[in-house]
Formats: sequence, structure tokens, C-alpha cells
Amino acid sequence: MFRNYLITFYRNQLKHKAFSLITILGLAIGMASFLLIYSYVAYERSFDRFHKKDDNIYRVESKITHKGEVFRSSQNALACGPLMKKDFPEVEDFTRYHPIPGYGVVQYKDKSFFEERLFYADSSFLRIFSFEVIMGDGTNALRDPSCIVLTESMAKKYFGDDDPIGKSLMVLGKYANQRLRVTAITKDVPSNSHLQYNGLLSIHGFTHAPAFGNGWQNTTFQTYVQLHPDADPQKLAEQSYVFMERYIGSYMHVYNFDQEFTLRPLAGVHLYADVQGQLQEVRNGNYKVVHFVSLLALLILIIAWMNNINLSTAKLLERLKEVKLRMVVGATPMQLLQQMVLESAMVNGLAFLIAIGIIQWATPWFKEMMGLPEQVSTLSGAGFWLVFFGAFGLGMVANWLYFVLVVSSFKPANILQNLATFNTSKGANLRKGLLVMQLALSVFFIAGTLTVYRQISLIKNKDLGFEKDNVMIVRQPYVQGSGFKFIEARDTEQLTSKIAVFDEIVERHPDVQGITRSVYYPGDEYGQSVSVRREADDPAATMLIAQNMVKYNFFDVYKMKLLAGRSFSKEMQTDAYSTVINDASRRFFGFESPRDAIDQYLIWTFGSKSLRRRVIGVVQDFHQESLRKDIRPLVFVPRVEARVSSAIKLERTDSKVVGFIKEKWQEIFPGMPFDYHFLKGFIEGLYADEQKLSDVLRIFSFIAIFLTCFGLFALSLYASIQRTKEIAIRKVFGANSRGILGLVLMDFVKMLVIALAVALPITYFASYNWLQDFAYRIDIGPWFFLAPVITTATITIMTVLYHAIKIAKSNPAETLRYE
Repeated sequence: MFRNYLITFYRNQLKHKAFSLITILGLAIGMASFLLIYSYVAYERSFDRFHKKDDNIYRVESKITHKGEVFRSSQNALACGPLMKKDFPEVEDFTRYHPIPGYGVVQYKDKSFFEERLFYADSSFLRIFSFEVIMGDGTNALRDPSCIVLTESMAKKYFGDDDPIGKSLMVLGKYANQRLRVTAITKDVPSNSHLQYNGLLSIHGFTHAPAFGNGWQNTTFQTYVQLHPDADPQKLAEQSYVFMERYIGSYMHVYNFDQEFTLRPLAGVHLYADVQGQLQEVRNGNYKVVHFVSLLALLILIIAWMNNINLSTAKLLERLKEVKLRMVVGATPMQLLQQMVLESAMVNGLAFLIAIGIIQWATPWFKEMMGLPEQVSTLSGAGFWLVFFGAFGLGMVANWLYFVLVVSSFKPANILQNLATFNTSKGANLRKGLLVMQLALSVFFIAGTLTVYRQISLIKNKDLGFEKDNVMIVRQPYVQGSGFKFIEARDTEQLTSKIAVFDEIVERHPDVQGITRSVYYPGDEYGQSVSVRREADDPAATMLIAQNMVKYNFFDVYKMKLLAGRSFSKEMQTDAYSTVINDASRRFFGFESPRDAIDQYLIWTFGSKSLRRRVIGVVQDFHQESLRKDIRPLVFVPRVEARVSSAIKLERTDSKVVGFIKEKWQEIFPGMPFDYHFLKGFIEGLYADEQKLSDVLRIFSFIAIFLTCFGLFALSLYASIQRTKEIAIRKVFGANSRGILGLVLMDFVKMLVIALAVALPITYFASYNWLQDFAYRIDIGPWFFLAPVITTATITIMTVLYHAIKIAKSNPAETLRYE
């Protein structure tokens, strides 16, 4: 019997080649789409879960409340970790982590490289985190300030196949000009770790600098704590205000702010990184994108299942005579069900094999689009096979249940009744319900794709208030000379002089419009705030304001518009004690108009000291940070010191111009790498998650609509078989082709109207909530409703039209000749 079923399946597939191809291909595309997206979701959710103690590790984050405004940061003070361990018995261990400031230059014999992923860390770092130590003693690797831990790749770069343990490297940096001994080698950091390093230096070689004072003055450290397994992190965080009051209470009272700490689980750092001060060495995830694409994958798979059921049903209808004859000669419903289940399994199996081929073909493109590292596999791992067999099994169960419904409705007494009896079964309503769901999902995808696309277009085309095209950002110089000699703070005048020479030479090039410098360039996240108030206000009114130190021509090079006053001038010595503010600051300080702010005085407060600055200009608001955030108050002060990034405005980004700038850089700063990027690309990178979401929606929405067309094709084919004789009788009694065509299309139009009524409110709610993440966003207008209605209606009518026309033009004499 099994052999007979296989032969029957084979013959039916050959008899209906096009139909079989549509069925199997639709299911394969749905499976492939689901599994590809799953590989991305699984990777994003795997971050930092390889650590053995991940359930007990938390990142300590800062929460500062000032005048009702809340600031959250991943950074905190140097003293925070040690004092938490001292004061809270729940804290078993802690470690701190800090990138080496600026460049780290590493030398070994005749090899010298600039290493950007060098970090200072406590000796407990390799004890808390499960980075695999393959050589040396990980327990004591960072106890001595003269020690360094390298990754396997970095060790090989410097020492080749030699044993690196005990060998010395010279490390030059802002706080690390010393010879360090290699004490341990770890495996390369997995890509799914938010902590990415090439080398670890002892934090004790960093924190001796006077800038760290009593441990609370510098708040740029990432701190992690390991809690006791029975500890309640929520209760611990509730004690944080008392903890901060104990150590910096006087400071909080003077500057009128409250500070607490919060604890973020290690596994949530990557996806839920919604705070400032994140490490720039690793790409942060977005839980909203992950949740959305997870839903997208499931919906596409559901559409594929629905198609498989509808297409299988339409095919079963054509084979109804075969089924009836089998029952007449003694076949039981269970035997029929076994045959259908076997055929369904064969279809699903063939679809899976094709899906594997699609996945292998699409993986390189998909990884590039989603930003997945090369080592991420889309066809391996226990999780992949578990998800696959789960999806495969659910699809099979859905088919089986439907076949049970269909076959159980056949009665021996009416086994040779007209085919129309099959149309009145519960299965007909189920098929229509499935198609309504598919159409509703298509509306959701179309409206959602259009919303994301329009928001991305707004982001790309909005006037940000400054010139971003053809602006080259060159990283600040820290070292120079053939020996990579570090420029100490006392050598600032020497460095400033060299930068001035560089500026003068570069600005003479005909394709260079100007060159300026600043601590933060537009698009860069501000990390520095100062305490400022109006001179006439009470000291209690002091507020924390973001500050940028800029060269005198900063506003000219970026083509920012001044609403009142003037910019800084190198001829005006008094400008050293002046400030330019943005219009948001003008409103914040209560000046009625930009003109009213000019020549007013603001007071900078530094502990017990203060500095009086005159407002000389008000610049029009510009988007320093992403469009997710409102424009916040900014103050600008002049800075002549050169140790900041340069911005070069070019006439065009010609390779010859870039080559000229690089050549002059290397002449003036021999040994200093020419590290640059273009501002426009950097700003577009701020919206990488949104662009990724737009790309995913656009591509997989097309797939969803394509699969929905398969469902429409199946149901229209089913209708053509069911209503052939009805239409023939209508034509005998005088119905014309146009009326028949409208009659056939009306059923599908009704289903489309129901789908629109269900999908549009849900899609509107989802789109509205997503747009709330942006301070500057599109309005949801008539286009939101018209576009999916017109598109879906067009797709529906065009897909159904073929069979509708075929029915309308059928010859009633041919149809009814045996009646």
C-alpha cells in the first residue's frame, strides 16, 4: 500500500507540474525566509550568554535626575565597583573596564601597530567573565600594573609561532608609556560578546593619574558586578540612592541633582542598550528590531502554511472523484488520511530540500544586509534543527487536521453526489478565512514598509542644520615620529604648532573649502556636560549643559546659521572668555529672543570655582544627535589646543584630494596613522537599525505578497472548478460575460474588504507606536490607508482575473452536455 501511495503521488505531481511547482516552491520560500530570519534573531539573542556566570553578572549603570530630567549612562565612577563590594554583601565580585584613551601604540622589536581595542581591566575580569585562557595564568594575569593579556590573533601578529608568555611589549598611550609583560593569552573574543578587546592592561597602570582624584571625579568606567545567586538585583538597586548620598551627597546638593545606579543583566546589555556612554568598539543591538523581525518570520511561515493548505485543498478537489472511487471499493477514511499525510510529508520534504538550497544561496547577501559576522552559520546548531523540526511538524499538523476535516465529511451514502456538496462543507469557510488572513497580513506588510521607508527618507533628507556632505573627519593626533613617541601634555604647544602648519597647507588646496576642529563633531554623542547658570540667577539654578570645545571657524565650516551676534574670532583675545549658545539654550535660560541673549553673561561652576563667559552669538538649532532625540541645549567655547578631531570641508571627495591630505599628514606627523571617515556616512550609520528594518521589510514584504498571490491563485482555481456549472446555467438564462466576471470577482472583493477592516487599525497602531521612538517623525496621512488598499486590490484582481475571465468565457453547451 505504501508503494501504491508513492506511485500515486509521483503521477499526480507529473500530471499537474505547474501546480505542484507552485505548491512546493511557495512552501520552500516560506521555510527559507523563516530560517534565515531565525539565524539573525538567534545570533542577536545569543550575546554574552556563553559566560558561565551570566545569570549573576550585571552592568552598573548611572541614573542622574536633574531638574526633573533623567539622564542614563552605562558609565560610572572609578570608586563605584570597590565600594559596592564593600557596602553590599550581595556583591561577590566586581570588575571595571575602560578603553585606552586615544591610540594605543604597541611595539615589539621592529613591529609597531596602532591597536584600538586595548582596554584597562581589573584582575577579576577573567575571573568573572568566561573568556577562555589558552596560555598563562588567567587568575593573576592583571594583578601587576606591568602585565598585559593578549588575544590569540594579537599574540600571533607580534610573536608569530613563538611562545609569547613572559615576552615584553612596549605600549604607548595617554596614560600607558611603559613596557608590559605578557602574562596570558585568551582565545579571540567571540563576535557575540559586547566586550570586544585585543589586549587587556591592568587598571592599576591607569588609575594612578591625578585626574582620578578620590575615585569619584572620573565617571567614564564600565563597571560589572557579580551578585550572589540568591541576591535580588531590584532590592539592591533600591538602596542605590542611600549609597550615592553616602559618598557624593555634598556634591549632589551643591549641583542640585540626584544620582542612583541601576543594574542591567549581562544578557540584556546588547539588545537593551538604550543609554548613553556605550562602548564604541562593538555594534549595539535593538530589541525592537529583533522582536519585529521575529514576528515577520513567523507571519511569513504562517502565510506559507496557509498557501499549502489552500493549494492542497484545490488539488484535492480535482482528485475528488479518485477519492470517492477509493471509498466505493472499500477504502476507509483512515486509509485516505494516511495517503494525504504521506503526500503532505513528501511535499514538505521536497520544500525543505529546496529551502536549504535557497538559504545557502541567499546567506552571503542576508549576512551583509543584516550585519552578521562571517562565522555565523545559518544551517547549524541544535537551535536551528529544533526550530526547523518544530516548524516542519506544525505545518504537517495543520495539514493533517485539515485533511481530517475534509475526509471525515465524506459519507458512503452521498459519495457520488455532485462536487458542489464539497463546497458547502466547513472547509470552504476555513479556506476563505485563511485567505482573509493572508490579505490582512499583506496589508500590514505594505503599510508597514511604506511607513518605515517614509521615515527613513525623512531622516536622510531632513535639513539637519549643518553641512554634512563632503566633510572629512580626521582623528586627532596623539603620537608622532618614527619611534611613535607619545606627545605628552607639556608638548601641546609643539603639537598645536604642527597642526597649524597642517591646516595652512591643506587650506591652500583649491578643493578644500575650510578646516576646523572640535571635541565633538555633528552626529557625535556628547559626553561632556558643564554646570552653567545665568549670572542673574540663584546658584541653585545651575544646570548641567552639554558643552563642545571648538575652533573659531567651526560654525563657518559646517555652514551653521547664526540667529544673532557673531562667531568666535581668532583676532579677538576676549573671545577666550566668551560663549556661543544654540537657540535651545537661549530658550532654556529664558532669554526672550536671540538678540536679547547677546552680551549677557553665563556662569560656569567648577566645584568651588567659577568662570564668567559672555554670550557673543546664538546659533540656529541643529541636530547634534540623532533624530530620535529632541534638540537639547548646547554651549560652545573656543579651544586652541589641537588634540581634537579635524573636519575638512571639501569641494568634492576626489581620491586625489584625499591622497594630497594624507601625504601632508604623514609629512607633518610621521608615523601617525591617517584615520578618517566622511561625516555623511557616519550620520547615516546612526540609523543602521532603521535602515536594516526598512531593507528587511521591503524584501520580505515582497515575499509575503508573492506567497499571498499563490493563495489567491489556489482559491480562484477552486472557485472556477466549483462554479463552472452554476455560471453555465446563468449564461443559458441570459447572463452576459461582464456580469459573470463581476459575480466571480465579488467574492474576492468581499474578502479583501474584511481583510482591510481587520489589518488597517492594527497596522496604524503598530506604526504609530514605532514612530514614537523619533522626536522628529512623519505624519500618518491618507497615504497610509490608500497605498495598501490600492496595492492589495490591484494584486487581488490581477491574480484572480485569469480564472474569472476563463469562467466568464466558457461555453455553457460544453459544460452542461452531460447534465
